Amino acid sequence: MKRSRVLRRSVLLAAVLVMVAGGITATAASGPQKPQRISDAAVKGHNPYSIKLGYGDALAQCQTYIPTGNTNPYLPFTSTVNMIVGDPVNAGSGVNQGCRTPQNETAIAVNPADPNNLVAGANDYRQCCVVSADGSLRNDGGGIAFVSHDGGRTWANVQLPGLTHLSGGQGNFKKMDSAGDPAIAFGPNNTVYYANIVFSRTSDADAITLNVSHDGGDTWDAPVALANSGGAEFFNDKVFIGASPTTGDVYVSWTVFKENRGNYIASPIVVSSSKDFGKTWGASVTASGPYLYNQGSVPVVGNDGAVYVSFEGAVEADNFADYNIVAKSTDKGKSWTQKVVSRNVDETYPINAQGRGSLTGLNFRLNSFAALTIDRVTGRLYMAWADNSAATSAVSSSQVFAQSSADGLIWTAPQRLTSTSEDKIFPWVGANGGKVIVSYYTREFAGSASKLIDFAYVKSTNGGATWSASTKLTEQASDPAIQFSGGGFIGDYTGVAVGSDGVAHPVWTDFRGNPGVTAPNQDAVTARVQL
Repeated sequence: MKRSRVLRRSVLLAAVLVMVAGGITATAASGPQKPQRISDAAVKGHNPYSIKLGYGDALAQCQTYIPTGNTNPYLPFTSTVNMIVGDPVNAGSGVNQGCRTPQNETAIAVNPADPNNLVAGANDYRQCCVVSADGSLRNDGGGIAFVSHDGGRTWANVQLPGLTHLSGGQGNFKKMDSAGDPAIAFGPNNTVYYANIVFSRTSDADAITLNVSHDGGDTWDAPVALANSGGAEFFNDKVFIGASPTTGDVYVSWTVFKENRGNYIASPIVVSSSKDFGKTWGASVTASGPYLYNQGSVPVVGNDGAVYVSFEGAVEADNFADYNIVAKSTDKGKSWTQKVVSRNVDETYPINAQGRGSLTGLNFRLNSFAALTIDRVTGRLYMAWADNSAATSAVSSSQVFAQSSADGLIWTAPQRLTSTSEDKIFPWVGANGGKVIVSYYTREFAGSASKLIDFAYVKSTNGGATWSASTKLTEQASDPAIQFSGGGFIGDYTGVAVGSDGVAHPVWTDFRGNPGVTAPNQDAVTARVQL
């Protein structure tokens, strides 16, 4: 993949900035970021890694606003809801002192039997850099579930147990100081699955994990490790999850970034499955087939039990250009076939100071893999993504595209959903009963030259045949260059889920904090959209 991410854990710690977060009842899930691939080649023998400290560690900081009390230049929320309860101020020393703790990289799922029951998650830094009792580990995050039983109007923040040393981890989990990359899915009977990656910043320990709830997210079992560390030779990253709404079948996919003595070899997509509601798991199976250079897999279980995994893959025959690819399994994940579905143009984004694709005039890194969902009523698959094919010069014009399929094999032609030239990024898609929504960040309302962004959506009420104009969700545009060094990180994806009542619940990182309550910072925010 050209300019797509290949990530690996950072074992280098810069100046240790001890930060103590107080006054909270729920701890944190971080989305720690490993060293970045900055090479433009995705071929054997090229070194794709740079030795940089990840954004999720000591570089997190209040860099845009000087936090004098809870001073906030934005107006209070009216139609959007902040999901964060008890957002603390970091009382430690160093650049983070006095900074509200950020949450970003959001995910959400809705109970198929109860549209008022929602579970969401985010990278959550509420206890970033808390040192363990023996001084050997520094917490970077621990995992939080945001739970609603009133259709997203109010939220509780629930600690996932046992993921890291700080949240009571046992065995190998005691070695972990970081958890993040949340992915959530509902099964039947109020079962909720919450997947994370966990790892240590001081050793090669890492794992793909799953916590299960049997009561709609109020309480959670101890985590299960689906895959453990491969040592220094590979890193398991970017986990997503799909589940059957009627059986105990669950599928977790992720990317295995492989290297040999520092040289990037390949990044296959693998899938592990459970048939007993996540209690036991089979060995992972490669789903990406002949495609070697991949990222960003999203699994979905069809109404007939077939399993689909979308991912972004570089096609060697096309000079490693990136494509949306869908793998399909009809034998419960034992074997897979692959279908190249559409081009995904991410090679032409401007490059930021970290060597990553970004938007013109901004610095946060982009991720371009597609989102995948299924309409449980019609059984139709929908895929949405943003790419830069609309750009005509060095000025980015990232736009949202979508296509759909009845069987994962034959897809409609890609359809551009957004009409104005301003950038749109990080879309996610949800559907139910022929009603479809795609939500995304956009510069459309603030202007292409602005460094402020909003969150918006388009919707369809006829299965994607026609789409509405872009509708803004945020009350005000806000500045994303806050809390992370150089404004370099706002998360790598957003989320949206649609309930059986036809109400959509987009979730995103908002940069206003909680106006009237806190200073500006990155918070997880949601809204209700009647489709």
